[in-house]
Amino acid sequence: MGNISLLLVADVYRGMGGWPVDGICRGRSVRKRVVHQRYAQWGNIPVSLVPIWNAIMLFVFFLVVVWLLTAFRISHYYLEQTVERRTAALRAEIEERKRLEHAKIQAERLALVGSMAAQVAHKIRNPLGSISLNLDLIGEEVNAAANSEARSFEECRVLLREMRSQVVRIHQVLQEYLQFGRMPKSERAALSLKGLFEEKLSFLQPLLNDKHVHLRKAFDADLPPVHGDAEQLWEAFLNVIRNAVDAMPDGGNLTVNTKKNGTKALVSISDDGRGMTHEEARNLFIPFFTTKSDGTGLGLAHTQQIVNEHGGKIDCTTSLGKGSTFSIELPLTVGCVT
Repeated sequence: MGNISLLLVADVYRGMGGWPVDGICRGRSVRKRVVHQRYAQWGNIPVSLVPIWNAIMLFVFFLVVVWLLTAFRISHYYLEQTVERRTAALRAEIEERKRLEHAKIQAERLALVGSMAAQVAHKIRNPLGSISLNLDLIGEEVNAAANSEARSFEECRVLLREMRSQVVRIHQVLQEYLQFGRMPKSERAALSLKGLFEEKLSFLQPLLNDKHVHLRKAFDADLPPVHGDAEQLWEAFLNVIRNAVDAMPDGGNLTVNTKKNGTKALVSISDDGRGMTHEEARNLFIPFFTTKSDGTGLGLAHTQQIVNEHGGKIDCTTSLGKGSTFSIELPLTVGCVT
C-alpha cells in the first residue's frame, strides 16, 4: 500500500508537470515496475479517467447533500405543522378547562342559592296561602255590603286587588326561586324545534299584538330533531322572548329562526329594542342581576342552566340602541347527524 501511495503521488506530480516517477523512485526500479503493474491490475482504471471519476463522485455527493437538505426542510415543515396543531389543541383544552372551572364555581353558587330558595319558599308558602284565602273572604264580605256605601267599598275593592296582585307577585318570585334552585327531572325525547315554536308561539300572539310587536319566523323544515325536554326548553326560550319584548316598550320586530349548524341546532331570537351596554351584557347570565324594577334576575340565569343541562350553549350579541340577538345551540339527536 505504501508503494501504491507513492505511485499515486508521483502520477499527480507528473500530471502537474512536476517530477518524474523515476526520480522519486530512484534505486527501486524493479520494485517500481512490479508494483506499478499490480497497481494497474488492481485499480483497473486508466489514469486519464480519474478526473471524470472524481467529478462523478463529487456530483453524487452533491446530490446526496441536496437530498438531505430537502428531507430536512420537509421534516422541519411537518414538525412546524405538528407543533402548531398541538399548540392549538392545547390552547383549546386550556380554554375548555377554564370554562369548566367557571361552570363549576357557578354551579356551586347555584346550589347554595337553590338551598336558600327552598328554605325561604318553605317558610313563607303557607302564610301566603292563608293570606290569599282571607283576601277572598274579605272580598266576599265587601261585595255583600256594597249597597250601603258604594264609594268607600269601591276603594276597598281597589285595595284588595292591589293586595292580591302583590301576593301573586310574591308567589311568582317563589316559583322562580324554586325552578332555579331545584331543576326538575327532565323527560327528554326527540323534539322538533319547528313544531315546538309553531305550537307555542301561537299562544303568545295576543300578547305580542298588545305590545305592538311584529313576529317574524324562519324555521328550517329539514332541521333534525334535538334531544330535550319540551317544557324545559320552551321555558328557556320563553324567558328570552319575554326579555326581547320588554326591550321594545314602543313595539318593534321579534325574529325567531332555527337552522342547522354542524352537529348542532341553532336557535336565534332577535329584537330591535334598546340593546344593552357592555356592563349589562357582561353580567347578563349572573344570578340576581337585573335592570328591571320588578325583576328577580333569575330568568336568564335559569335559561342558561336549562341550556347547559341539555349539553348546549347560549350567547348574546348586542348593540346599544339597535337591539340584541340570543343564540342557543343544542345538540341534535344521536343518529340524525349527517
